[in-house]
Amino acid sequence: MEKKHPLLRPTLDVVFKMLFARRRGRGALIGLLNAILKPKSKITSVQVLNPDIPKILVGDKGTVLDIHARLADGTLLDIEMQMSSHDALAKRALYYGARMYSSELKKGHLYSALRPVIVIFLVAEDIFPTRPKDFEVSFSLQQDDHGAAVFGELREQMQIKFIEISKAFSLWRERQLPLNDVSLGAWLGFLADPSSQAVEEACMSIPELKDAKNALEELSAQDEAREIARVREKSRIHFDSLMAEAAAKGEAKGKAEGKAEGKVEGLNDKAQSVLKALLNAPETKSLTDARLAELTGLPVDVIAKVRAECRDTGPE
Repeated sequence: MEKKHPLLRPTLDVVFKMLFARRRGRGALIGLLNAILKPKSKITSVQVLNPDIPKILVGDKGTVLDIHARLADGTLLDIEMQMSSHDALAKRALYYGARMYSSELKKGHLYSALRPVIVIFLVAEDIFPTRPKDFEVSFSLQQDDHGAAVFGELREQMQIKFIEISKAFSLWRERQLPLNDVSLGAWLGFLADPSSQAVEEACMSIPELKDAKNALEELSAQDEAREIARVREKSRIHFDSLMAEAAAKGEAKGKAEGKAEGKVEGLNDKAQSVLKALLNAPETKSLTDARLAELTGLPVDVIAKVRAECRDTGPE
């Protein structure tokens, strides 16, 4: 009798990507996107632009394993699974959207060729504690004044969605979601706990969800997939611990010194000490300035200045 392995966690970014970015999971990805975006005309096809997962980078928590996709109308999607929040989450999402938006404009192309971008952050933990009944918050460009509308096309060019998985799962199980969010609640319930009885029952009425569950079972039975998930989870825990230690070190040092000697302009003592700890740590010193900017929310030029200072003075 073939051994049945526990299901891999879809909230681990590498599992999420293996599940939804591969051809086997294309139907599941379409079902998830229809539930999230609620388009007037249902999405029937989607092109994944980065389906591969570089195995050599799986153990590097600095590597982002988001899904880049394109809809039939040309709309670009950046979908990221985020297990935990951090101070730079909002700026990170905006950066991803701006980067994807500009990436389509090649030399000689007209600005009219730029396509709308939607950034979707699926966050495993609750990030809006002051809004206990809201699990999704969206942002888009809008006109600030109340005069006659102008440049209406700007409103459709950039949208950022933050979605709390665990809160949605709880509201869905408690039957507290509006009717038009019930399907999305089932999908987020699948991401939160694919083995739950509630998800099993939802699979009976949502074919794409059933397909996603079957695909996850197949993935969980693969030795290679389980090993990739194990390495990624190990690196995530190690990286999170390193970030926490760096923050604690920076806070302690800032309190002890209480001065701004050698301080980079625009950077407080705690932030500078944390950044220096990351730049000196073997596990994170090789990260690029741009990647550190994404993780910390600090400007790239500030990180470059501190890196140069670290090179000049050596590790503390």
